[in-house]
Amino acid sequence: MTEKMMDYMTLADNKEIVLNAVQQALKLKVRNLHDFELGGEISASLKKMEKEISAYWKESVESAKTSYDTQRNLRDADLSPVQEARKQIDQLCGEWKTEEDRNTRAEQERLERQAKEKADQQRQKLLKKAQEEQDEKKKEKLLEKAELVVEKPVFAAKTIEKTTTLAGGGIRSWISDINVEVVDAKAVCKAVADGNIPITCVEFKNLKAWAKLNNFKADMFGLKITEISRPSTRI
Repeated sequence: MTEKMMDYMTLADNKEIVLNAVQQALKLKVRNLHDFELGGEISASLKKMEKEISAYWKESVESAKTSYDTQRNLRDADLSPVQEARKQIDQLCGEWKTEEDRNTRAEQERLERQAKEKADQQRQKLLKKAQEEQDEKKKEKLLEKAELVVEKPVFAAKTIEKTTTLAGGGIRSWISDINVEVVDAKAVCKAVADGNIPITCVEFKNLKAWAKLNNFKADMFGLKITEISRPSTRI
Protein backbone atom coordinates (compact mmCIF):
# COMPACT_ATOMS: atom_id res chain seq x y z
CA MET A 1 0.00 0.00 0.00
CA THR A 2 1.43 3.35 -1.02
CA GLU A 3 2.05 6.24 1.36
CA LYS A 4 -0.67 8.23 -0.38
CA MET A 5 -3.15 5.43 0.19
CA MET A 6 -2.15 5.29 3.84
CA ASP A 7 -2.61 9.06 4.06
CA TYR A 8 -6.09 8.79 2.65
CA MET A 9 -7.08 5.87 4.86
CA THR A 10 -5.90 7.80 7.91
CA LEU A 11 -7.83 10.82 6.67
CA ALA A 12 -10.92 8.78 5.90
CA ASP A 13 -10.89 7.34 9.41
CA ASN A 14 -10.96 10.84 10.82
CA LYS A 15 -14.15 12.31 9.35
CA GLU A 16 -13.76 15.45 11.40
CA ILE A 17 -10.57 16.42 9.56
CA VAL A 18 -12.23 15.96 6.19
CA LEU A 19 -15.32 17.85 7.30
CA ASN A 20 -13.28 20.73 8.69
CA ALA A 21 -11.28 21.05 5.46
CA VAL A 22 -14.44 21.15 3.36
CA GLN A 23 -16.24 23.55 5.72
CA GLN A 24 -13.23 25.87 5.85
CA ALA A 25 -13.22 26.04 2.05
CA LEU A 26 -16.96 26.66 1.83
CA LYS A 27 -16.91 29.41 4.45
CA LEU A 28 -13.93 31.32 3.04
CA LYS A 29 -14.64 34.83 1.74
CA VAL A 30 -11.90 36.38 -0.39
CA ARG A 31 -11.75 40.06 0.54
CA ASN A 32 -8.01 40.78 0.66
CA LEU A 33 -4.55 39.40 -0.13
CA HIS A 34 -4.47 37.29 3.03
CA ASP A 35 -7.77 35.61 2.12
CA PHE A 36 -6.53 35.12 -1.41
CA GLU A 37 -3.33 33.40 -0.23
CA LEU A 38 -5.25 31.32 2.31
CA GLY A 39 -7.59 30.23 -0.46
CA GLY A 40 -4.60 29.01 -2.44
CA GLU A 41 -3.35 26.97 0.53
CA ILE A 42 -6.78 25.45 1.17
CA SER A 43 -7.20 24.67 -2.52
CA ALA A 44 -3.82 22.93 -2.61
CA SER A 45 -4.75 20.90 0.47
CA LEU A 46 -8.04 19.84 -1.09
CA LYS A 47 -6.21 19.03 -4.33
CA LYS A 48 -3.91 16.72 -2.34
CA MET A 49 -6.94 15.02 -0.80
CA GLU A 50 -8.43 14.55 -4.27
CA LYS A 51 -5.27 12.85 -5.51
CA GLU A 52 -5.07 10.61 -2.45
CA ILE A 53 -8.73 9.62 -2.71
CA SER A 54 -8.36 8.93 -6.44
CA ALA A 55 -5.21 6.86 -5.84
CA TYR A 56 -6.92 4.87 -3.09
CA TRP A 57 -9.92 3.99 -5.26
CA LYS A 58 -8.09 3.69 -8.58
CA GLU A 59 -7.45 -0.06 -8.53
CA SER A 60 -10.93 -1.08 -7.43
CA VAL A 61 -12.62 1.40 -9.79
CA GLU A 62 -10.54 0.23 -12.76
CA SER A 63 -11.22 -3.40 -11.85
CA ALA A 64 -14.93 -2.71 -11.60
CA LYS A 65 -14.86 -0.81 -14.90
CA THR A 66 -13.01 -3.63 -16.64
CA SER A 67 -15.56 -6.12 -15.33
CA TYR A 68 -18.40 -3.80 -16.37
CA ASP A 69 -16.95 -3.27 -19.84
CA THR A 70 -16.48 -7.01 -20.31
CA GLN A 71 -20.03 -7.83 -19.28
CA ARG A 72 -21.43 -4.94 -21.34
CA ASN A 73 -19.54 -6.10 -24.43
CA LEU A 74 -20.81 -9.66 -23.97
CA ARG A 75 -24.34 -8.32 -23.55
CA ASP A 76 -24.05 -6.09 -26.62
CA ALA A 77 -22.72 -8.98 -28.71
CA ASP A 78 -25.92 -10.90 -27.97
CA LEU A 79 -28.20 -7.87 -28.03
CA SER A 80 -27.02 -5.96 -31.11
CA PRO A 81 -28.12 -8.45 -33.82
CA VAL A 82 -31.55 -8.69 -32.21
CA GLN A 83 -31.89 -4.91 -31.97
CA GLU A 84 -30.70 -4.36 -35.54
CA ALA A 85 -33.08 -6.99 -36.90
CA ARG A 86 -36.02 -5.50 -35.00
CA LYS A 87 -35.03 -1.99 -36.11
CA GLN A 88 -34.93 -3.09 -39.75
CA ILE A 89 -38.28 -4.88 -39.69
CA ASP A 90 -39.93 -1.98 -37.82
CA GLN A 91 -38.56 0.44 -40.40
CA LEU A 92 -39.86 -1.65 -43.30
CA CYS A 93 -43.27 -2.03 -41.64
CA GLY A 94 -43.33 1.69 -40.85
CA GLU A 95 -42.54 2.65 -44.44
CA TRP A 96 -45.23 0.31 -45.76
CA LYS A 97 -47.80 1.61 -43.27
CA THR A 98 -46.95 5.23 -44.10
CA GLU A 99 -47.61 4.50 -47.78
CA GLU A 100 -50.84 2.67 -46.93
CA ASP A 101 -52.00 5.59 -44.78
CA ARG A 102 -51.25 7.96 -47.66
CA ASN A 103 -53.29 5.79 -50.01
CA THR A 104 -56.12 5.60 -47.47
CA ARG A 105 -56.20 9.40 -47.13
CA ALA A 106 -56.24 9.77 -50.91
CA GLU A 107 -59.13 7.31 -51.16
CA GLN A 108 -60.98 9.11 -48.35
CA GLU A 109 -60.61 12.42 -50.19
CA ARG A 110 -61.84 10.79 -53.43
CA LEU A 111 -64.90 9.34 -51.71
CA GLU A 112 -65.67 12.69 -50.06
CA ARG A 113 -65.45 14.50 -53.41
CA GLN A 114 -67.66 11.87 -54.95
CA ALA A 115 -70.22 12.21 -52.14
CA LYS A 116 -70.17 16.01 -52.47
CA GLU A 117 -70.65 15.84 -56.24
CA LYS A 118 -73.56 13.43 -55.80
CA ALA A 119 -75.18 15.68 -53.20
CA ASP A 120 -74.66 18.75 -55.42
CA GLN A 121 -76.26 16.97 -58.36
CA GLN A 122 -79.23 15.92 -56.24
CA ARG A 123 -79.57 19.47 -54.88
CA GLN A 124 -79.39 21.02 -58.36
CA LYS A 125 -81.95 18.53 -59.62
CA LEU A 126 -84.39 19.55 -56.88
CA LEU A 127 -83.74 23.25 -57.49
CA LYS A 128 -84.39 22.80 -61.19
CA LYS A 129 -87.67 21.04 -60.47
CA ALA A 130 -88.61 23.84 -58.08
CA GLN A 131 -87.98 26.43 -60.80
CA GLU A 132 -90.19 24.52 -63.23
CA GLU A 133 -92.95 23.85 -60.69
CA GLN A 134 -95.99 26.12 -61.00
CA ASP A 135 -97.62 25.08 -57.74
CA GLU A 136 -96.21 27.29 -54.97
CA LYS A 137 -96.68 24.71 -52.22
CA LYS A 138 -94.92 22.00 -54.22
CA LYS A 139 -92.19 24.48 -55.15
CA GLU A 140 -91.66 25.33 -51.47
CA LYS A 141 -91.37 21.65 -50.55
CA LEU A 142 -88.84 21.08 -53.31
CA LEU A 143 -86.76 24.02 -52.09
CA GLU A 144 -86.90 22.67 -48.52
CA LYS A 145 -85.74 19.27 -49.74
CA ALA A 146 -82.87 20.92 -51.64
CA GLU A 147 -81.72 22.71 -48.47
CA LEU A 148 -81.74 19.43 -46.53
CA VAL A 149 -79.52 17.60 -49.00
CA VAL A 150 -76.10 16.89 -47.43
CA GLU A 151 -73.19 14.65 -48.31
CA LYS A 152 -73.52 11.16 -46.89
CA PRO A 153 -70.68 10.11 -44.56
CA VAL A 154 -68.13 7.97 -46.38
CA PHE A 155 -65.18 6.05 -44.98
CA ALA A 156 -62.29 4.52 -46.88
CA ALA A 157 -61.49 0.95 -45.88
CA LYS A 158 -58.42 0.70 -43.65
CA THR A 159 -55.80 -1.90 -44.48
CA ILE A 160 -54.65 -2.14 -40.87
CA GLU A 161 -55.89 -0.83 -37.56
CA LYS A 162 -53.94 1.57 -35.36
CA THR A 163 -53.72 -1.08 -32.63
CA THR A 164 -53.61 -4.83 -33.24
CA THR A 165 -53.35 -7.85 -30.98
CA LEU A 166 -50.36 -10.04 -31.79
CA ALA A 167 -50.76 -13.78 -32.28
CA GLY A 168 -47.79 -14.45 -30.01
CA GLY A 169 -49.20 -12.24 -27.28
CA GLY A 170 -49.01 -8.51 -26.71
CA ILE A 171 -50.32 -5.45 -28.50
CA ARG A 172 -48.68 -3.54 -31.35
CA SER A 173 -49.63 0.11 -31.75
CA TRP A 174 -48.60 2.70 -34.30
CA ILE A 175 -47.91 6.27 -33.25
CA SER A 176 -48.04 9.18 -35.67
CA ASP A 177 -44.68 10.94 -35.69
CA ILE A 178 -42.41 13.07 -37.88
CA ASN A 179 -38.72 13.32 -38.70
CA VAL A 180 -37.09 16.76 -38.70
CA GLU A 181 -33.79 17.38 -40.52
CA VAL A 182 -31.94 20.67 -40.91
CA VAL A 183 -31.16 21.14 -44.61
CA ASP A 184 -30.54 24.91 -44.53
CA ALA A 185 -28.93 26.08 -41.27
CA LYS A 186 -28.97 29.76 -42.31
CA ALA A 187 -32.69 29.65 -43.03
CA VAL A 188 -33.30 28.05 -39.63
CA CYS A 189 -31.21 30.73 -37.88
CA LYS A 190 -33.14 33.45 -39.71
CA ALA A 191 -36.43 31.87 -38.66
CA VAL A 192 -35.23 31.91 -35.03
CA ALA A 193 -34.15 35.54 -35.37
CA ASP A 194 -37.53 36.45 -36.89
CA GLY A 195 -39.35 34.71 -34.06
CA ASN A 196 -40.86 32.01 -36.27
CA ILE A 197 -38.95 29.26 -34.43
CA PRO A 198 -38.65 29.50 -30.61
CA ILE A 199 -35.13 30.14 -29.30
CA THR A 200 -35.65 27.16 -26.98
CA CYS A 201 -35.38 24.90 -30.03
CA VAL A 202 -31.75 25.95 -30.53
CA GLU A 203 -28.84 24.32 -28.71
CA PHE A 204 -25.60 26.29 -28.57
CA LYS A 205 -22.47 24.15 -28.58
CA ASN A 206 -18.76 24.86 -28.85
CA LEU A 207 -19.21 28.65 -28.52
CA LYS A 208 -16.54 28.90 -25.80
CA ALA A 209 -14.01 26.85 -27.79
CA TRP A 210 -14.74 28.93 -30.91
CA ALA A 211 -14.34 32.22 -29.02
CA LYS A 212 -11.06 31.09 -27.42
CA LEU A 213 -9.72 29.85 -30.74
CA ASN A 214 -10.37 33.25 -32.31
CA ASN A 215 -9.14 35.10 -29.22
CA PHE A 216 -12.40 37.01 -28.85
CA LYS A 217 -12.51 38.93 -25.55
CA ALA A 218 -15.18 41.56 -26.21
CA ASP A 219 -18.94 41.14 -26.53
CA MET A 220 -20.03 40.43 -30.11
CA PHE A 221 -22.66 38.65 -32.18
CA GLY A 222 -25.05 38.65 -29.23
CA LEU A 223 -22.46 36.94 -27.00
CA LYS A 224 -21.32 38.26 -23.63
CA ILE A 225 -17.65 37.35 -23.32
CA THR A 226 -16.10 37.82 -19.88
CA GLU A 227 -12.45 37.27 -19.01
CA ILE A 228 -12.00 35.19 -15.85
CA SER A 229 -9.09 33.74 -13.87
CA ARG A 230 -9.13 30.01 -13.26
CA PRO A 231 -6.56 28.40 -10.93
CA SER A 232 -4.34 25.47 -11.89
CA THR A 233 -2.85 23.77 -8.81
CA ARG A 234 0.00 21.26 -8.97
CA ILE A 235 0.87 18.96 -6.08
